[in-house]
Amino acid sequence: MRERVSNRATRCGALQTLAVCLIVVSCVMSVPGCRKPLFKDTDERSPYSRYDVVRGQQVEPYRFNEYGRRVPNLRARLTPKE
Repeated sequence: MRERVSNRATRCGALQTLAVCLIVVSCVMSVPGCRKPLFKDTDERSPYSRYDVVRGQQVEPYRFNEYGRRVPNLRARLTPKE
């Protein structure tokens, strides 16, 4: 009888420890989302972007979709240049 009580208490303690760990991990993972971005929009991304600017073939990195949300302009950036 005592074994069942101690097993139940051990399981309950382990579940509580796991729940606390999950809460702490989720809080720690959400903190970096509040920081400033690593690269600015005006920074050069690669030598290829500098080449495009010199040739006058640069494309806007983002566009607004039909819902008004800002999305990456992948189609225009990946099409072949003339």
